[in-house]
Amino acid sequence: MDYQYFRNKPVPKLNQRDTVEWVLVTARQSDEPLVSSSTFVYDFGIPRISAHIFNMREDLWEIETIKKGRKHYYKLLQTPREILEQAKTERLFT
Repeated sequence: MDYQYFRNKPVPKLNQRDTVEWVLVTARQSDEPLVSSSTFVYDFGIPRISAHIFNMREDLWEIETIKKGRKHYYKLLQTPREILEQAKTERLFT
């Protein structure tokens, strides 16, 4: 991988799973929250992106898969930390 910037932010040197997390969080903070599977495969060298997404969902990451034609896109909805904070807040008000 020689991809140095993603959505105008420098890409840190991370393992594949951490890179997927970083890309999804960075995309959500940008004007375009969708990231195509081909971006992960070709730009970041992560060919088994669907396996990483599956494992992240198992770890309570809320990620939406959107199919447009023959392409698949991923959109981060909530991280496990955000889900936990939301649950704590809801518990305080009930």
